[in-house]
Parts: sequence; structure tokens; C-alpha cells
Amino acid sequence: MVQKPEWNTHEEVKEVHLKQNVPAPSSYLHKSSNTQEEVKEVHVKENVPAPSSYLLKSSSLEFGVIHQGYVGRKNRYGYFGVSGPLPKIKGIRKLDFDLVGSGDCTVGRRDFGLGCFAGEPFFVPDNIDGYGNEDSGYVVCYTHEEDTGESWFVVMDAKSPELDIVAEVQLPSRIPYGFHGIFVKQAELLAQQ
Repeated sequence: MVQKPEWNTHEEVKEVHLKQNVPAPSSYLHKSSNTQEEVKEVHVKENVPAPSSYLLKSSSLEFGVIHQGYVGRKNRYGYFGVSGPLPKIKGIRKLDFDLVGSGDCTVGRRDFGLGCFAGEPFFVPDNIDGYGNEDSGYVVCYTHEEDTGESWFVVMDAKSPELDIVAEVQLPSRIPYGFHGIFVKQAELLAQQ
């Protein structure tokens, strides 16, 4: 779930926007490895008894991430894994939350191809301090080619509509599907010691 509250001038919440992955109603009827997750934005307003809900993307997306400098603030972009047969991710989608209410909010996509699956994506800003445009940076993930057994660390341009691959590093061994990770700046890592 990704939160984006909007504050008024008195720092009181007047409207809260939540982005969440929720199972599609049809998923409750069938137990399968192809469970569908819908990404929705829910608006909860003061003095309004029922929240409003907007579908951002109808295909099954999960493991959404945003620029970490925007956590708890209004943000525009999110990057999601495209569900393959669980626990596999067959592609990445970039959603533009400013397009809420206009149908499909997809503005970027990368499909890894037949037999190639990824781990969850993560956004890395191109400025070490995290300043700059919200989508100035890279989407990174691990991929695994099931036919060849090769695994790669993949770096994609977050601004590109095709999420162009700008670097790939072959890994010496396979990273298991479902392995969770996080990008940590060197200063944050050193502060832990």
C-alpha cells in the first residue's frame, strides 16, 4: 500500500489517498496460482461517509514501490511488478497517479519475455540525496531466465516509456523468486555500523 496524504494550510488532513493492491472479487471464487490483484486509489474525505475508489490498472500488479523521498507525501509515479504464475513477476509497469479516473494509468512498461521472470522492482533516485524530479532515476530488479538458468541484475531508465534497460550484470548464482530487497544509500549503511 502506498499512501499519499494531502494537507491543508492548518496541517489537518482533509483528504487521504491510499493506493492498494486488493484481490479482485473473482479471485475469491477460485483458488489458483493466477490470483488477480487490482491496484486502486481510495479517497477518504472529511465529512463524507463513504470513500471513493478508482481502478488504476485492471491487470494483476503487485509489489508497488515509489521514490522513497515521497513516502507519506503526494506522489505521482509508482512502479509495480506484473504477476505471472505465483510467485513470479513477468514484467514491470509504471503508473501515473495523476491520471486517476481516466482509465488505465500505465505510462511505462517492460516485459521480460517468455520464460524470464523477475523479483520485485525497486526505485533508485539518480541523485544521491533523492532530490530532483520524482521519476529521475532507475528501476532495478533481479531477473532469471528459466531456459538458460542465467540470472541478472537489471537497471532500467525510470523515465523511459519502455523502461529501457541501461545496464545488466550477470549474477554468479540464482536469486530465488519472492526474494525481497531494498536499496540503501552508502551513508545509511554506514550509519548502521
